Amino acid sequence: MNDPGLQAKHIIRFMDASLWKAMDESENVRLHFHVANHDTKCVLQGFFTIYGNLFLRLAAEENNFLDKPMVYPSFGKSAWSWSNSKGGNTDESESESVRDFYNAWMSFSTAKDFAWRDLWNPSEAPDRRVRRYACTCLKLRNPCLTTSGKG
Repeated sequence: MNDPGLQAKHIIRFMDASLWKAMDESENVRLHFHVANHDTKCVLQGFFTIYGNLFLRLAAEENNFLDKPMVYPSFGKSAWSWSNSKGGNTDESESESVRDFYNAWMSFSTAKDFAWRDLWNPSEAPDRRVRRYACTCLKLRNPCLTTSGKG
């Protein structure tokens, strides 16, 4: 698979607390304001919308690399409790809890192979001799590059 999907350089943007403007599930709150002789328009989303979408995308990308797709718990909603209360939730969609989410993602390890970080692809070699040489070099160099891709 050649598509690297979300990488560290993309995910780091989500570490900015100014990214979200409310601790709710609000979507596409459009603001229009005038600052220093400039009209500005922006679209804001709530914390649970932004990070819920992020974790949905991460889970989908991981499942692309798994033989048997895994079901990851939802990021949740602002009204979810820390742990399931027995019989307290009547809504099916709220049968999960924040604890379920953290239990799944705290021990997360990617299934991605980071093949896009490889310098050479032996299958593109013109003949067997070059392919064998490339495989020898790959064993020495590519493991370092693919491992560094995880960070």
